[in-house]
Amino acid sequence: FDALYCDSKHRRARMAMIVANKQRQEEKEFQRRQRKSSSMSSKSLDIQQWGSKYDAAIEQRRQREKERAARRLLQHKEAQEEELRECSFRPSLHPDQGARRRVAQSRLKLRELGRKLDAKQGVLMKELDKYHQEEQQCVARLKRELSAEL
Repeated sequence: FDALYCDSKHRRARMAMIVANKQRQEEKEFQRRQRKSSSMSSKSLDIQQWGSKYDAAIEQRRQREKERAARRLLQHKEAQEEELRECSFRPSLHPDQGARRRVAQSRLKLRELGRKLDAKQGVLMKELDKYHQEEQQCVARLKRELSAEL
């Protein structure tokens, strides 16, 4: 029981010492802030000085923004160049390339028309052959009839 009582007594003493140290630190901080605020309040606020400091700060900020924009632009250009370096396809551009394309399209149209005409011509050629055969048969019949009459 005595050890427990002494332990509690020591804890309370240690706690009191910690609280006292904390109060002294806070008091010193308070006094330091008081001196700092009194020295600042003793200074008069010069509007011209404040304006010049403000203008200088604004100019610095603008300069930093310009530098950042320039850096971003440079990075963007470098990224595009890097992307193009990796690309192996290089289109071959010729001034007459449009004319070649038109000629190729015309050729395709002509081929298609030729196929259609060939199909129609095939049907007509068969009919013509049929008429030709009929004509030959008629001529042969007429020759036989004439030779029989003579």
